[in-house]
Amino acid sequence: MSAFGAVSRDPLEVLVLDIGGTVVREGAGFLPDGTLVVELQPGVEKDLAELASRYTITAATNTSFMSAGEVRAYLDRGGVGHYFAEIVTSFDHRAPKPDPTIVVLAARAGGATAMDRVLFVGDAASDEEAARAAGVHFAFVAPDGLGATVARWLLERDK
Repeated sequence: MSAFGAVSRDPLEVLVLDIGGTVVREGAGFLPDGTLVVELQPGVEKDLAELASRYTITAATNTSFMSAGEVRAYLDRGGVGHYFAEIVTSFDHRAPKPDPTIVVLAARAGGATAMDRVLFVGDAASDEEAARAAGVHFAFVAPDGLGATVARWLLERDK
């Protein structure tokens, strides 16, 4: 049974996700050829598949040296890049979180009709600050995974 089965109304259109610490493990290291190791968070591929059947998923991620195309290629190597309609990076826009710019751009790229129809999921205080400044909802990714985080947020919101 889907974790979303108990939700009576769904206020969301777009999920914006942080990448490092939320979708992939940060600091997984480098391969001998210098490329980053892709280590997905436990259960994230299954969670993304289920979430993508309900929402448009985009990413807003701080990167010091990777463009959106490079982040997509990185996620593609992990088998999850296709779940993201758009990837927006601080490298491309010179606006690292907690600046809200990349969160707003990711929400718009996902087709959000209003910012209150967007949930940003991340793992850092700067993610939460960026979400608040962008006028979108925020949830810290929980240890039991991305899908459980979104389902719990929806249930709490539904009360």
